[in-house]
Amino acid sequence: MEQEEEDKDEFFDAESSFHETDNILKQKSLDSDKLKLLDLKNSHHVSSKIYQTSLHNRSRDPMTPVKAITMNFKYQSKKKIPLYDSIRLLQDIDLLDKQEFSQWILKFSPDSNYLSVSGTGKEIYIYNLTKKSILFMSPSPERILHGHESAVTSLSWSRDCKLISSANDGSVFMWEPTSEEHFKSYPHPEGVSSCKFFRSNPKYFVTVCKDKLMRVYDKDNPKPLGFYQLPMVSHCIDFNIDCNYLAVGLGKGEISLYVVKENFNLHYYNTIICRNRRGMFSNGRRVTGLSFITQDWLLVSTHDSRIRIIKYKEGVMIYKFKGHRNLTGGISADFYFDRNCVLSGSEDGRIYLWFLDKDIERNSKFESFEVRNRRSTEYSVFAPFKIEDEVRYRFSDGEISHVIFTIGAKDTLKIFLILSK
Repeated sequence: MEQEEEDKDEFFDAESSFHETDNILKQKSLDSDKLKLLDLKNSHHVSSKIYQTSLHNRSRDPMTPVKAITMNFKYQSKKKIPLYDSIRLLQDIDLLDKQEFSQWILKFSPDSNYLSVSGTGKEIYIYNLTKKSILFMSPSPERILHGHESAVTSLSWSRDCKLISSANDGSVFMWEPTSEEHFKSYPHPEGVSSCKFFRSNPKYFVTVCKDKLMRVYDKDNPKPLGFYQLPMVSHCIDFNIDCNYLAVGLGKGEISLYVVKENFNLHYYNTIICRNRRGMFSNGRRVTGLSFITQDWLLVSTHDSRIRIIKYKEGVMIYKFKGHRNLTGGISADFYFDRNCVLSGSEDGRIYLWFLDKDIERNSKFESFEVRNRRSTEYSVFAPFKIEDEVRYRFSDGEISHVIFTIGAKDTLKIFLILSK
């Protein structure tokens, strides 16, 4: 009884998840030279807990759901039926001046015409997704943006397709995707860890700096409109869908929530705590990712290898996911609306998927596949609807459930198709 209570309160030790995969059969590496259907027996596994779920077609009119039961990957049951049928590597793109970066950032423009890629290097790669290749997207970037003198920490697109970037050298630049030179600069006294456009008005954006100050800018003025003191350094921020709330991720599993008033004044609303009740991370770890996914839900990634969905106005956790490894990297989870699916990269070189189950608050039931090797940290996002629909139109050899873009610490940008039955 005591053990059951402990599992309920704190059901996952991050280290145990990483070593648990030693029980899996030796994984095959992906052949990146050509389009290839992977061997599920060696490449795909799920968590050891057995459960049932349903999948629906990605289209706006769902087709008949497909019932599936996951297999116990420890014992490799012969009757295993994975939630998806197969994984296909659609494209493998080499980056120019490839280096071993410890962190990557992938951001699509609002119109899905551009993909911006950067990380702990100084350059920003802009890919024009309207330019096609024999596979899918052009393997060469449309632009390489130079200007930062230190590691890029954040990218944000505005509704009118302007791009802002921040870096550890205290610089914040604004770019046009059609030009290699930034046209605005917003200097800071210390490194800037995150920047974000207001969703409702592309004229304004917010930055958080290592001097523990949050600044609100009018993009036409290099001087901030206002300053807000933070209790500690922040590494991620996000606005909700209506742009009337701002969440600021802090250390020790804390999130400061602000109400956005008239003239873009920010008023403190409450503090949300994301900590484990027991275990080695009970004091809380850094918040690495924030994303408002509905009018009421906030998706939170933290350095204790947890992903949480929180009703942010009440500050109440409603779902919690485990299985991946996020202890040192700046990994941020992503959410797929049509199928209620959570996606995350991991420090063990795998991609993880969880499906929301309204009856399970703490969800340790996942599916994953290996992208490179355990020494690689993966950063992954779902493709926007426009890109996914185009891929489905061009590649109809299987029912496409998801399109995933992923990049590792020292390798290439990869595009995967998750095919359902």
